[in-house]
Amino acid sequence: MIDHKGFDVLYVITGNRTGDVSSLSDREGALLDSFRYCDEELKATLEKLAAALGGPATPGESYRTGLALGEALASVSKYILKHGKLR
Repeated sequence: MIDHKGFDVLYVITGNRTGDVSSLSDREGALLDSFRYCDEELKATLEKLAAALGGPATPGESYRTGLALGEALASVSKYILKHGKLR
């Protein structure tokens, strides 16, 4: 495969580089920049929260999504109690 030879296959096909974040809005870029400065424990907590917030929108899944969001918010609260801040 050409990707094993160091070619950026996405660039060859689309003209966009792999990992190119130029299409991010200023808000999205700022969010990613902030995330990069977090320690690994906080990154894992924020990933749980983001996954819960981006959960399914179907009525049958709302209960499970609500539980995931509650668990994620509890993780954020535990982190703040442990460290006294988010960063």
